[in-house]
Amino acid sequence: MFERFTNAARRTVVLAQEEARVLQDDAIGSEHFLLALLHDDTDCAEVLESFGLRLEPLRREVETSHPRGDHRVQAGHIPFTPQAKAILEASLRESLHLGHDYIGNGHLLLGLIRQVDELPEPVGGAASLLREHDVAMSKLRQAITARLPAHDPRIPSPGIGHVIRLALDDEEYEQCRSAAIAAGKPLLDWARERLLATPRSGDTGQNVTEDR
Repeated sequence: MFERFTNAARRTVVLAQEEARVLQDDAIGSEHFLLALLHDDTDCAEVLESFGLRLEPLRREVETSHPRGDHRVQAGHIPFTPQAKAILEASLRESLHLGHDYIGNGHLLLGLIRQVDELPEPVGGAASLLREHDVAMSKLRQAITARLPAHDPRIPSPGIGHVIRLALDDEEYEQCRSAAIAAGKPLLDWARERLLATPRSGDTGQNVTEDR
């Protein structure tokens, strides 16, 4: 999935991780994605701010809702909560629905909206924050969709493709991550290039996703 992400969307994922780290949370939740999208100085932040959401006040609300943990936050990889994973999966569906071949911050926000809509009731995270600010999900969806390229019915929606899941232990993950950083590439791009560089028979158009 991450190979579809624009550079801006990848930056948002990194910022969500940093927000979790700042708040000393041991997992990336939907609230961290909401905070990360408010870092964006383009359409997403503008839309969210038009609904009365601001980065610093919202961060203080998150911190108040669940005080900093006493445990030490991991220095490396921080996992996603089920809600955060649902946002990522929903962002792909939103992108495909619009006939786009990429996932940008607009799709991430639409994925967050879809994830909130599918909850029977707010159970913390971004859902509770948005409800407390009386944000109407339908209006928020309309506002961000209006800023995305319209779907062209003449262009078929791209398929999801093949997925190869790689299960790595901590040492293997850090080795791959260090090599990707040294190469100046995102981890998934680096892993995919290494995989495709290995001679093999059959289809080579497979996507690599991270699964630790």
